[in-house]
Amino acid sequence: MKIGIIGGGYSSVLLALLIKQKNKNNDVLIFEKNDQIAKKTKATGNGKCNINTIDDNPDKFNNPLIVEKLIKKYPLNIQIQTLNDLGIPTKILNKEGLYPISESANNVVEILKQQLFLNKVIIHLETGVLDYKINDKNITILTNKGVYAVDKLIIAVGGKSSPNLGSDGNFIDVIKQHGYKFYDFKAGLCPIKVKENIKSLFGQRMKANVKLIVDGKCVYQEQGEINFKKDGLSGIVMMDIASIIARNNYKKDVSFHLSLLPSVDLQELIDINKVVDNPLLCYVGQPIADYIYKINNIKPKINLTNNDIVKLCSSLNDLKFTFDSLYDFKDSQVSIGGVSLDEVDDQFISKHEKNVFFAGEILNIDGLCGGYNMKWCLLTCLAINDAINN
Repeated sequence: MKIGIIGGGYSSVLLALLIKQKNKNNDVLIFEKNDQIAKKTKATGNGKCNINTIDDNPDKFNNPLIVEKLIKKYPLNIQIQTLNDLGIPTKILNKEGLYPISESANNVVEILKQQLFLNKVIIHLETGVLDYKINDKNITILTNKGVYAVDKLIIAVGGKSSPNLGSDGNFIDVIKQHGYKFYDFKAGLCPIKVKENIKSLFGQRMKANVKLIVDGKCVYQEQGEINFKKDGLSGIVMMDIASIIARNNYKKDVSFHLSLLPSVDLQELIDINKVVDNPLLCYVGQPIADYIYKINNIKPKINLTNNDIVKLCSSLNDLKFTFDSLYDFKDSQVSIGGVSLDEVDDQFISKHEKNVFFAGEILNIDGLCGGYNMKWCLLTCLAINDAINN
């Protein structure tokens, strides 16, 4: 059997190796428009390669019911064993994150490349796929370097996030032309621009409980470190919130309310102010303290009025920023949207094109930060591999 895979990212490489492991007589061809494969994988986990998570909670994804079915079929022990079998033994870091023991994304990519070579997977680099045609005998793949015939076709082209690493969404039009329902991509797991002028806070970091407020109601909250940019907020917690906003298409009356960890007690602030003219410095950096005084129109001094202390305490425990927009794809880690899950069955086989599959990020499933999107790629690959070889 000859299998063609469009895209040379993480899902494509995993699938190629899993298919060959199951049946070495299968011929597998990868078509990658860039000059190297798995380029985005090298940036995973800030170079440490957060390749999965021990958390199998489907609620971390935008469509938990679909993910739950896969996790029941391929639980964590199978996921870990699959990675081990590919030469990637893992360990737990940051409580729930699964990382390669080497803590090196570069090493992971090199191991995968070696496995591709040893398993005689054919890789066509700098080969852009223009279209594909299905006939009674096979599937014809049309590229900028020629035409190839395969028995089965897997579309694993990723999304539009991090285009500098090869994901530019240039195959989306082809997918739409083949009649698939497609949810247009939005940037996810990215920083968020706010309407307030926060240039003075650039480079500051603070730990907080963050509430996402939409139309006056809290729709999501998470604890974590906030990183201030010149025009917005970043950090894992804000990147997760960015995905929540993109998934639900929130645009109006959206704000973020930051509460320090732990929350500041009013009487404690009053007592400190009896001996310190700027008690906020006990909790936050100078720029954040100055910002809080400024938005409350208060000047630091000993023994502020109770009303002023109440305002400062309120800001420390409920510092509000107003949503403006999400950062663009170049600053995002995952794309929200993709091929509708109504277009595929439980093993990600197309419902209206014979022998066509979809894998990974191109499908309308996304997870939060912490290895969930890599888990999704692995789960789809395991399902497709079983479908092809059983």
